[in-house]
Amino acid sequence: MIGTATVAVSNNYATWAAAQSPPLGDANVMGSDGLMNLLIYALADLGTDHTNNSPGTLIGKLLSFTKRTEAVANKDVTYTIETSPDLGVNTPWAAVNANDPDLSNNDTTISYTLPDGVSGGRVFARLKVTQTP
Repeated sequence: MIGTATVAVSNNYATWAAAQSPPLGDANVMGSDGLMNLLIYALADLGTDHTNNSPGTLIGKLLSFTKRTEAVANKDVTYTIETSPDLGVNTPWAAVNANDPDLSNNDTTISYTLPDGVSGGRVFARLKVTQTP
């Protein structure tokens, strides 16, 4: 009797990128739409043809991003919302605390309700996607 063995295939950014048409290169390459390949991999509804619009939505004070199912399943990226009162010029970008009640981070979305402002009346926010080994 001949048995069969199941071989686990490690899926990650590289295997996803190679399967695209045309294949995508390095995760840190930026396309003509201004988005890096890693961000396209990490977020749903972004095409690999580099003709994307905004990768997230801002409705009222709610900033939201929808995660790509493959990236979540592969567990090779982390998603972090960062804020700064001056775009990081004098005050470095800081990650929103995972326990902040205005942050929601689950398998489908990451969202953050922007505060009313800090000293100077402004707060800027961005999504940081990091590739993990």
